[in-house]
Amino acid sequence: MKPWEKDRNYIQDQLLNYVLDTARPGSEIVVKEGHTCITREEFWSLGLGRNMDAHIGNACMKWIHEAAREHGKDIYIEVMYIGPTWKNRLLKSI
Repeated sequence: MKPWEKDRNYIQDQLLNYVLDTARPGSEIVVKEGHTCITREEFWSLGLGRNMDAHIGNACMKWIHEAAREHGKDIYIEVMYIGPTWKNRLLKSI
């Protein structure tokens, strides 16, 4: 069984419900790790069937980069805010 297919336990459910609670302020910071702060509103982009917020994607990619480095791998991670800008510039230049 894959980790994302496992049932959540009670504490995980409570935490997920707290983070995704749309009755609470979206601007509330729910994760602070180093220089990265993620608000509830940014988490809503993951849990409520919307497009993923780039801030969430960047935080995930940062953790992937760190995990790869711990295994002796050097990978390049692009900042998710830049990709659409490059695409628009590329299309305009064609």
